[in-house]
Amino acid sequence: MSNQNKYHFVFFCFAIVLLSWSFHYFEIFNYAPHATHSWRQTDSTSFAQNYYEDGLNFFSPRIHHLERGEGFVCPSEFPILYYLTASIWSIFSPHDGVLRLLNFLILVMGLFSISKVTLKLTNDVFYALAIPLLLMGSPIIAFYGFNFLPNGPAFGLALMGVSFFFYFYKTKHQKWLLGSGLLFLLGGLLKVTILVPFIALFIIFLLEKINLIRFKSEKIFPQKWWVLPFFIGIFLIIGCWMMWVKNYNLKHDSSVFITQAKPIWNLSAHKIKSIWEWILRDGAPQYYHFTTRYLIFVSTVILLFFLRKKQSKFMYLFNLLIVLGTLGIFLLLYQQFFIHDYYVIDNMILPTVIFISSFYILKKHFPKIGNHILTKTLIGVFIIFNLWIARLSIEERSNNAFSHIFNPNYQITYSKKMEAQAFLKELGITRDKKVLTVPDVSPNFNLNYFNLKGWSEFAMPERPFPPNTTKEFIKLGAEYLIITDEKYLNHKHFKPFTKYPLGNFENAIFVFDLRTFE
Repeated sequence: MSNQNKYHFVFFCFAIVLLSWSFHYFEIFNYAPHATHSWRQTDSTSFAQNYYEDGLNFFSPRIHHLERGEGFVCPSEFPILYYLTASIWSIFSPHDGVLRLLNFLILVMGLFSISKVTLKLTNDVFYALAIPLLLMGSPIIAFYGFNFLPNGPAFGLALMGVSFFFYFYKTKHQKWLLGSGLLFLLGGLLKVTILVPFIALFIIFLLEKINLIRFKSEKIFPQKWWVLPFFIGIFLIIGCWMMWVKNYNLKHDSSVFITQAKPIWNLSAHKIKSIWEWILRDGAPQYYHFTTRYLIFVSTVILLFFLRKKQSKFMYLFNLLIVLGTLGIFLLLYQQFFIHDYYVIDNMILPTVIFISSFYILKKHFPKIGNHILTKTLIGVFIIFNLWIARLSIEERSNNAFSHIFNPNYQITYSKKMEAQAFLKELGITRDKKVLTVPDVSPNFNLNYFNLKGWSEFAMPERPFPPNTTKEFIKLGAEYLIITDEKYLNHKHFKPFTKYPLGNFENAIFVFDLRTFE
């Protein structure tokens, strides 16, 4: 390993540790799902918990909410990370932080790999480190990177896939192409929308195959029979997985997870406008600070229209396809971008290639500017500014009351979660018992917190729901009522079901026996 590579590795590791401290990751490790999108976070932890509790049967994923059956349901993502988390739990002991750490490590590996590519392109440790730091300066990467959602690790796998292809491009060693395909396969199984760079490479392969474009003196891809089936096979495997998910959910009559696109062309003009207004007002500030968003946009325009000749034909076409692919994903999933800011993580490949291409051109074609101390100082200040904004965003998300939408008395530490579960076990309420918990509009927030199976207010048209609905849950097998809001204790809809109290946990969790209800 050269001195430059050693410095790069040491500085990268130091930067990640420093960021982890600055972003409060060491503290957050001990937090149960909380803050924005707690709903989706608890879905992920619910899968891991049920794998652990029910025997690690990979092809029988399930959640705590029983819906109309026994909770068998599968999200669109391949549940390998939930399964690995449960496996680690079985060796050591359960802790929600394991899934956070696993997701973050995969993201960090992706950041390191793309940083190494930048080092190869620029021969400059500063610019190589600038790429992962700029990406971590995105509030959504900073918050969801150390979280339970699969978008972060999927993005990390896509970055590794791009990096492996870069090494293949440079060396012609086919092992790098195979490795790249495998990484894109894993990333695509986690989030199919992460495949934009892979699709771009496939298009480039087809253009070269039919001799429509010649990128260099010799062909990029090997003239082997297996290359086309290799690309198609990856698409087929991911397609087969999506079909399996739909059939699995259909078999178990589950509708918890979205498994189809919601494109812009299926929406009314009013709906399109309202989503766009939300994106501009609430969503976009979480993607990047407005100065960074404008810089990315301007840089994209300059790279595509004014610096075409400063890029190789391959780099230019790859960048162009990334831009078009990102726009295509945005239009195809337009409705999902409303509220769900984490969907943008799948499109973060766009700022990645724009930053890398800009630094490459700056160093190669404008070396006096690229190497000048003033240039690096300005970029350094810009990076620190974005990281500061990302830190503020994490603190704001963590301090808001979003989790209290589901449980007004929610306490976020994992240790408190374990205390609550121990309290319920003391009352004889174990996992084989079915419970009804209110208030909670999500499928798994409270149920995962208690590690109990049953029902909540999820998908209920009326909240609090009427007594007849509670009676229906009792017929389905609900034996206990768990209330986490004092307002519900005296509500007329639940008053008939609170005649037999069993106890309360810190005046926050109130438990009632439904077995004797008549």
